[in-house]
Amino acid sequence: MQRRERMLGDLDVGNLVGIEIGPLAFPLVRKMDGDITYVDFTDAASLREKYRDAGAGAVPLHEIVEVDAIWGTNTLLQALDGRLVDYVIASHVVEHVPDLLAWLSELRSVLKPTGHIRLAVPDKRYCFDYLRHETEIADVLSAYLAGARMPQPQQILDFSLNSSEP
Repeated sequence: MQRRERMLGDLDVGNLVGIEIGPLAFPLVRKMDGDITYVDFTDAASLREKYRDAGAGAVPLHEIVEVDAIWGTNTLLQALDGRLVDYVIASHVVEHVPDLLAWLSELRSVLKPTGHIRLAVPDKRYCFDYLRHETEIADVLSAYLAGARMPQPQQILDFSLNSSEP
């Protein structure tokens, strides 16, 4: 089964309204497939600049999709101008979220009552951060209580000290 089939399952994206968070150059749903809004923390030009030196074509810059809604210090509902959707897709995004509980709550806030959330989480054994510490419930609750919108100092230090190529 292909990645797209595993993520989308029985979602009829041609007849539903959805958002894809952080598609970069690898969206699961293309604009020609249905009513999809691409959401990221910055615009496509800034993403191309960020990944310009990623090395060996890790991210094909010319395929980075145009971002429709920027979700940064604002809420997701604000980024979507109050629009509700039938589904939310995020592939390899959740592990970068500073406040998991608030993030999941924001996803829920933009869903219609029968909406779906589809998340893909990488197997850390095969990622550049396989040496990083496992997130514990205390980390999740601490970020939530702090209202973290950006990575916290301990997350930045853990990334800096424990990131490696597998």
